[in-house]
Amino acid sequence: MIEKNPDYIIQYWVGLMDGDGSVQVNILRKKVLQYRLVIKLRNDCEKRNISLLEKIQKTIGGGVKVEKSQKNVIWVENHKKKIYEIISHFEKYPPLTSRLFFQLQFLKECIKKQDINWYLQNRNKKYNLSPKPEYILLKNTNGYERYKRWISGFLECKASFTCKSGSSNKISFSISHKGEAVLLQQISQFFGAKTKSFLYMNSKQKKLFKENLETKKATSIVEDQQGINILEIYNKDVLQNVISHCTLYPFYGEKNKSFLLFFKKFYKRY
Repeated sequence: MIEKNPDYIIQYWVGLMDGDGSVQVNILRKKVLQYRLVIKLRNDCEKRNISLLEKIQKTIGGGVKVEKSQKNVIWVENHKKKIYEIISHFEKYPPLTSRLFFQLQFLKECIKKQDINWYLQNRNKKYNLSPKPEYILLKNTNGYERYKRWISGFLECKASFTCKSGSSNKISFSISHKGEAVLLQQISQFFGAKTKSFLYMNSKQKKLFKENLETKKATSIVEDQQGINILEIYNKDVLQNVISHCTLYPFYGEKNKSFLLFFKKFYKRY
């Protein structure tokens, strides 16, 4: 079974890290550098995200805990030797978001230098220290094959399946993420969509655009003024491709619930 394959879980974990994870370097008592790997997800009432992170814990390591507020569940690894082992997975499956790429490079430099002064001088420059990563998803067809499991992990954090009731009865699939327009473009192409990018529209322009989008059943990437990119898909054939992918490479967390509802709505309509 797929879920018993450790390599599948590792690739899924990289997608989660790209979506809602972080690679952190902090300083303790002004003397010691502390390294942490973290994923934070919503603590849903059915505990699906807890179950997901426990799969990560079993396969990769780390620990799982629920915040005192009960709102979020966190996977975290903060043991230095274990972190060295875990980040080796990124050698085989590199992060695809520039945010995680830069965080990982900064951690590696801190490990290499073991210099608190260097850390203090560069911690606010971490996103400018290294050349920007290549978006490797579309380098070749093998890139797609290799990152299908990553896509499911990333969608677990960043995708929305929408089923509107009433007269509109519209269904759609969307991904929202800060920055990373090129990556979203590649994901849309992976699903067979032809996309257009629209930058910095005001609310009136965006409303008009979305009305046209839904009428034409098109696909778009919209970036708002906070730099949040939103990929939206309404096209029936492209939605079918999304469903096929998510069936072959299933979700392990809360996202599976909304996907199954979307699945039923889609086939009821079409």
